[in-house]
Amino acid sequence: MTVKIRPVKTTDLKILAEAYAKTYKNLAVGEKWTKTSALKFLHYWFKKQPDLSLLAEDRGRIVGAVFTAVKPYWDGNHLFDAELFVQPDYQNQGVGKILLKTVLIKAVKKYQVTVFEAYTFADKKFPLSWYEKIGLKKSKNYVMISGQPKKIISNI
Repeated sequence: MTVKIRPVKTTDLKILAEAYAKTYKNLAVGEKWTKTSALKFLHYWFKKQPDLSLLAEDRGRIVGAVFTAVKPYWDGNHLFDAELFVQPDYQNQGVGKILLKTVLIKAVKKYQVTVFEAYTFADKKFPLSWYEKIGLKKSKNYVMISGQPKKIISNI
């Protein structure tokens, strides 16, 4: 395997959306991505910060990608809420590490990023175990909360 990392182009988004939907189907984490919903999602991330949208190729085949953005914060710039995925047949071969390392190096150099923040599944061993293995820790200070807007409105 010869992995090359390059910037995502608009023309890559359809292929990446197929890969994203396939990856989540194999993960069985409860997110039911389709090619259409994945395309909208990845387009959103690409528009947010195209220079931090990178993909991995093996002999011309797209095998994974990372999309993320910089958020200014009180203690410096944070790289936040990254979407990192690797096609199932290329997992456990270091592709995710290469993608994450490359985007982190770029963000530190270009934006002086001081913190990397990410969300993952609390009830699944993977990918949490992978993130912990490379040095991320569960935050003791924060918990992700969510709700349905109509219910929230009726409770206010």
